[in-house]
Formats: sequence, C-alpha cells, structure tokens
Amino acid sequence: MLNQIENKKFDLILLYSVIQYVYHDQNIYSFIHECMTLLNPGGQLFIGDVPNYDTRERFLGSEEGKIFRSKDYSINNKVNVNHLREERIDDSIVISLLSRFRSFGYETYLLPQENTLPMGNRREDILIQKR
Repeated sequence: MLNQIENKKFDLILLYSVIQYVYHDQNIYSFIHECMTLLNPGGQLFIGDVPNYDTRERFLGSEEGKIFRSKDYSINNKVNVNHLREERIDDSIVISLLSRFRSFGYETYLLPQENTLPMGNRREDILIQKR
C-alpha cells in the first residue's frame, strides 16, 4: 500500500487503534519508519489509542480503577482477554518507540487520553514529529 503513495508527502498521518495489529503482525519499528518517510518536514505522526497493558494495570489497581471495576459494566463482566506477556504492548514497548525515534532525530511525545473516551483511563497516544 505504501508503494501506491510513494511520491506523496503529508503534514499529518493518523493511526488510530491500529498499532496493536501492526505490533502482532509485523515489525512495528519498520512500519513507523515507513510512515515517517511519508511526512513533510514538520509533519506529525499521531498514533492514537495505544492499548498499553501497564497503563491499564496501573489504572485498575488505583482507587479510581477499583471503583470502575465494581460498577456493572457488561463488557467487563462478559469479556475476559488474557494476552500472553510477549503479545501485548506495555511500558517497555512504548518507551522504546519514544527513545528509538528520538535517536533518529524526531521529537516524540507520550500523551494521555481524555478520561471521557471509552478506554481513555487505560490507553494513551504517541505523537512523533519530523524535523
């Protein structure tokens, strides 16, 4: 797909609720590097809705998280997702993304999601800016 838009450059690329699938199916670093080649100088890559397992666990272990779990949320009571440790995005993956792309001369930012979003209390966003 990237070959089809090879000669085009963009100011913004939005990947929302996508990165976990890239993480499972291919090399996440290569994918992001390819996206960065599509940006104009000053362009931004917004990786939204990153399901960070450690962020989720910190939230669920907090007082706010305990109250959240005690409420009758049907999805929490009917769905049990149990990923193996090596199959999930956690703090080490997120921080490695930030660090790796800084080492290549990009600016990187880790952003909290709004708590008003359905999973905003346990997901986060990454912004990478091309210089």
